[in-house]
Amino acid sequence: MHKHTIIECQVSDDADYEWIYDQAIVNTLADYFAMSEDMGIDTSFTKRYEDNLIHGLTLLVDAEFENKSDYATFKLACSKDLPYSRYEMKQERFI
Repeated sequence: MHKHTIIECQVSDDADYEWIYDQAIVNTLADYFAMSEDMGIDTSFTKRYEDNLIHGLTLLVDAEFENKSDYATFKLACSKDLPYSRYEMKQERFI
């Protein structure tokens, strides 16, 4: 399995913000879902949180690929500005 981090961002650990971050993930990944479908790449996305005692909670979203050629295609097409490290409230997405 090959992984590439799409989002790595410090987030609030307040549960009231969870739905906001989930919507931002959906908005951010919409382009990647469409690209994967158009290119015929079998991609799955996973969300996880890491607790860092110094910086707080870190949201991590990874794209996972079963084969090396799909991973290479994805990296060539999309990895220039990744991972996204900030939440943009106006756009409701990670940038």
